[in-house]
Amino acid sequence: MLSILIMMALAGIISICSTVDAFFALSFAATFTPGSLLAFMVFGPIVDLKAIGLMLTLFKPRAIFYFVILVFQLTLVGALAINYYGS
Repeated sequence: MLSILIMMALAGIISICSTVDAFFALSFAATFTPGSLLAFMVFGPIVDLKAIGLMLTLFKPRAIFYFVILVFQLTLVGALAINYYGS
């Protein structure tokens, strides 16, 4: 679970484009679990600093907060399922 949380935090902080995310995640393939790499690939393009900045121009901060929490929870559950059932 810790590796998933680390990769999700890294994806939100780095904020690189989704095409480069795949190559960046590939460098961590030997270190992290498949679920944590999936979490990086899913969470990064949806919730990054640029996307939050753009969402702030259209939505209220409360709506963005709920969106980020929802994406966080769904990504976490999906990554945990991949780690549990994928092995």
